[in-house]
Amino acid sequence: MTDAAPSGVVTFLFTDVEGSTRRWEADPDAMRVALAAHDEVLRSAIEGHSGWLFKHTGDGVCAAFASPRSAVDAAVAAQCALQMPVRMGIATGEAELRDGPRLPMPAGTVRLRHPEASSNVTPSMNDHTDTTIFPN
Repeated sequence: MTDAAPSGVVTFLFTDVEGSTRRWEADPDAMRVALAAHDEVLRSAIEGHSGWLFKHTGDGVCAAFASPRSAVDAAVAAQCALQMPVRMGIATGEAELRDGPRLPMPAGTVRLRHPEASSNVTPSMNDHTDTTIFPN
């Protein structure tokens, strides 16, 4: 993990477990174990790609990277290791750090989904071109 937050043009990674409320209601003990594994997988993937994990959201995380490639590589590594469907979004833009990260106005957004979800990893860019980038 990087010791300091990236600055200037930054790429953010946001994650969220799909169906977490239903999972908590169905089996709280299993979800507790699954969420601990989720947190470890994401921490490892983010740190392994020089990211800065700055927030846990309960069933997701927010991280910042100095490059889009590092964010995408971390997201793909996490998706390959996760044992449950997790939505992921990536946004790149100008950001500054004041009392916590300020989010960019994204030029494009990339959504990454677990292979068991209804779609894989689909970037949605300014020109609205959709391309699957998740390894089959």
